[in-house]
Amino acid sequence: NRTIDPQRLRRLHIFRTIVAAGSLTDAARQLGLSKSVVSSHLRGLEDDLGVRLLERTTRHMALTQVGEAVLAAAIRMCDAAEDAVETAFLGAGAVRGLLRVAAPLELGMRVVRPIVARFRTLYPQLRFDLRLSDGPVDLLAESLDVALRIGVPRDSGHVLRTLARDEERIFASPGLLHTWPDITHPDHLASAPWLVHQAVARQVDHFTGPSATTSLRIDRPVVVTQHTDMLRDLAIDGAGFVVLPSHMARRSIQDGLLIDVLPTWRRNSLHIYALLPSRLSTPRARVFLDAVQAEMNTPPRR
Repeated sequence: NRTIDPQRLRRLHIFRTIVAAGSLTDAARQLGLSKSVVSSHLRGLEDDLGVRLLERTTRHMALTQVGEAVLAAAIRMCDAAEDAVETAFLGAGAVRGLLRVAAPLELGMRVVRPIVARFRTLYPQLRFDLRLSDGPVDLLAESLDVALRIGVPRDSGHVLRTLARDEERIFASPGLLHTWPDITHPDHLASAPWLVHQAVARQVDHFTGPSATTSLRIDRPVVVTQHTDMLRDLAIDGAGFVVLPSHMARRSIQDGLLIDVLPTWRRNSLHIYALLPSRLSTPRARVFLDAVQAEMNTPPRR
């Protein structure tokens, strides 16, 4: 019998909760059920489907191969059910549920953080699971709703929504520029102290100007790090010249802490964009991305 009845739906939900919780005891606590009831539902699901989903001992629990496949389908099913309910609530003026978001650290701190704080008042039934990292993410493996990215989009098989456009340009503190007068071309900075992101260290930079393109090799940067906010702050302190996305320097320029050294030259044109696992994005994801887009395209507040 392959009919999807309420009993099967409930057991699939319980199975998903068991795996996410990591134990029957923790799953029972989350579900508000006794451990014996949760165990009974798991056995009933395995008997119903005629397969072993979990290998269990007193100290260990692991998915079988077929259990991994059933889990992936159960997650999609539960998410779809939550989306159906959430859509109804959205029509009634409510946004609720769990939103799983991945973002680069700097973008998370500067853009996502104030949105989350604001949404706690606007949508008190909305919860967040935030993964802030500059490394790669896997939307499906990590069950993410949204992954925010900065760069040049590549074909990933996921749905892409562009939130803002930006450029990478050269910035420095006013104090440092006093020691490097008359800079009119990137070539004038070949021997300058540079602060470089680890991802592009030891690469040749290509800068595009009003009517030409030039290459600049930075052989001996004074600082290399994987954190763009560290690079910006070091540039503010006068430690060197740095290439940053313009949005990262907007507030510092407004406050007189950084100067756009060559405003007509850029290293790259960038997109700030979101990756979504499906075109059928959840209402909570759409509301969140609308807020991110508005934040990215609004001048910094004093």
